[in-house]
Amino acid sequence: MESLESKQTADIDEVRSNKRPSFLTVLCVLSLIWEILLSLLALLALCFSGFIFEAVQNFVNDDQMAKVSAEQIEAMNQLLNIGEGKFAVIMGGFMLAYGVSIFGVAKMWKQKKVGFYVYTTVNILLMIINIYRGGYFDAVVTIAFIAMYAANLKHMK
Repeated sequence: MESLESKQTADIDEVRSNKRPSFLTVLCVLSLIWEILLSLLALLALCFSGFIFEAVQNFVNDDQMAKVSAEQIEAMNQLLNIGEGKFAVIMGGFMLAYGVSIFGVAKMWKQKKVGFYVYTTVNILLMIINIYRGGYFDAVVTIAFIAMYAANLKHMK
């Protein structure tokens, strides 16, 4: 009888020690929401790339150009210079990266350290792309999330 009770106590203690911390849960949920949103946006951009390019081309050729800044005109011309094919490849690459990042978050949800390394690798690469494009705020947020996940590594196996 005593061994059954001690076994049950040991099982309960094991479940308690494997419980995911609330902070890690919040981080994972926020990351999943963000990564899924970005994946859907990339998918929509991929699906509607023909429409996007046609609309931008029509806008560039229209008299409305006087109402936009030189920076916006330059951005539209850069998009048109990329072309639909490269744009599709870029969006596909982003979808792949976001998918791998979601995989990393799912592993961290299960408290696996490999998820942290996958998430960190992919998001550092995405951060470099964002910095190159001038997205410094994204870089700060990425570093913050990686740091917060790193603080939870002690809870992962």
